[in-house]
Amino acid sequence: MNVIDMHDIHTPETQPAPIPLEEDVKAETFESFVEHERERLNSRLEEISAEERKLLEERESIERELAGISAYVAAKEGKLDMTGKKPARAARKSSGTRAPRGARRGAILDLIKQHPDGLTRGQIIELLDAKGDLSAERSISNALSALKKAEHVGANDGKYVAA
Repeated sequence: MNVIDMHDIHTPETQPAPIPLEEDVKAETFESFVEHERERLNSRLEEISAEERKLLEERESIERELAGISAYVAAKEGKLDMTGKKPARAARKSSGTRAPRGARRGAILDLIKQHPDGLTRGQIIELLDAKGDLSAERSISNALSALKKAEHVGANDGKYVAA
């Protein structure tokens, strides 16, 4: 015969809490971990924002000091007038003589006329001693385009010929 011990019988009020399954423990632990990490990261973001504001204020202060130093040096060197403004600029002086407008086109057209079989862009650059001078090469290319557009020269097999 089986004997029932009264301690083994539980009423709903005395019912012990169910033992959590391993999955429930992991879920609760993971959720608390995520919440803790969220709080930690938000707190760190606030700290960084405060540091950033402090650094920006310091940067602005340094930039104001540098501007003051620059203004002082400029005034001392006579680059600023008494109002703190730059004095009017003197007219620029030319560093050399400049060819008259259209002179490059004329030189290129004359060169092409001297070669009835035509010249390539590279040959024209070499003959005008402009190889390696990017500014001069660009100027020659622009002049060739303008001459072709105005129909003073034509292109034939990659060579420019007089029209």
